[in-house]
Order: sequence, then C-alpha cells, then structure tokens
Amino acid sequence: MKFLSFALFSFLVFSCGSTPQKTVIGTENPSIESEIDTTLKHDPGLQDVFRGSIRASVKTSFVNLPTDTFQSIKELRNWLPDDEYMHKSTEAKTNTAPRTKEENHSICLADVYIFGIKREDDNDFHVILGSSKSLEKSQPFLTAEISGLPDSTSPFFAILAAVRHHFKNWIGTDISKELVFVASKKNPPIHLDYISGSLFFDNHHYGAHSKVDSYKVFSAWEIHPVTKIVFHNKQRIE
Repeated sequence: MKFLSFALFSFLVFSCGSTPQKTVIGTENPSIESEIDTTLKHDPGLQDVFRGSIRASVKTSFVNLPTDTFQSIKELRNWLPDDEYMHKSTEAKTNTAPRTKEENHSICLADVYIFGIKREDDNDFHVILGSSKSLEKSQPFLTAEISGLPDSTSPFFAILAAVRHHFKNWIGTDISKELVFVASKKNPPIHLDYISGSLFFDNHHYGAHSKVDSYKVFSAWEIHPVTKIVFHNKQRIE
C-alpha cells in the first residue's frame, strides 16, 4: 500500500512538473485540441470572451517556463512575495502593467479541493482552492481563475479555450449560475488531482481579499490563468 501511494504521488508530481522548457505556445498539449469547441475558434461570444480591461493581456496569457510544483497551498504561500511588497514595490499595482518578474512563474498544485466557483463580470470563473477537504475556514485558501478568452488569433487561445471548455463541461448545467458552487456538508469540496497555471498578483483585491460565500483567500495572489486542470476520478456536481 505504501508503494502504491508513493507511485501515485510520484505520477502527480511528474504530471505537474514536466512542462518542457521550450514549449511552443499553443501546442503544449496537442491532445487537448480535441476538447475545443470549434465554434470558439471563430467567435468566442459574450459568454466566453474576456470582458475585463485591467491587465487584460496578462490575464489572458500564460508563462512558457518549466513548472514549479508545490505540495500544498501553505508551501506556496510561504514561497510567494508578500502582498505589501507586491503592492508597494512592483508594477503589479498599475492597471496596464505587463507581467512582473515576481509573476513570471508557472506553478502546479497537486491534490487540492475546490470550495467555491463564481462567474465574474469579466467572464472569468473565480475558483477557491484549499489543500484539505475539511470545511473548516482556518486553512489557507487560494484563488485560481478559469480565464475568459482572448481573441481567437491569440497564440494563447487554443490552450485557454480547451481548459475552459473542459471545465464547463465537467461542471454541467450549474455553470450557467452566477454562484456556480459552494462547498458544504451536502456538497463536499471537489477533489482535483492537480491544477496548474501562471502566477498573477491581483492588486484589485489587495487588502480586501476575495472570497466565494464564506471561503476567503489569504492573499491577492492567484493562479491566473489556469492552463491545466484534472478532476479526481469522475466525481461530478449533482
């Protein structure tokens, strides 16, 4: 049993951290192309296109670097620069800033849980993550964003469209709600084998950290956009 557990953990870490250093953007995972709704390639439409303006180019692009894997949100939190530094000492506070050097990382979290999902006005899906399936609010929570889509001519479009299409299909009909999902005793947290994407400091949430229902994150740091998400087994929201 110990051997099987170790083998599974090794597989997850390998899956998270095996991004090639010189990946060609748009072909990082050729098999994912089959999941793209072909109509999205021509016209994302108002339901899927990114409708925000603050740092839009950063929110709809991803880092093309080897992936750093973290065992837990707590470990990631301890590694990240603090919010005060990002807000006062970097260009992340500027609405038109490109990605800062502190944000220039691709990261992966293995074996995490979704506690909340909400559709934002800019068409991002705001996802609250925790490392423990416990419903206690004391653990550190982190935001991940299933991004609204850039223009279909963007080199980042194919991957982001595939992730978004997969996410929406897995969630099912509840995806049409503004408040898509909130974890409770009746609806336990959604288990993910892993989730990965680029780091982003959302200065908009500096000092008043975002939340879904009563699940509030510890910081303005996010995974934004998500570039890979793998749901555990075939658990689905009823």
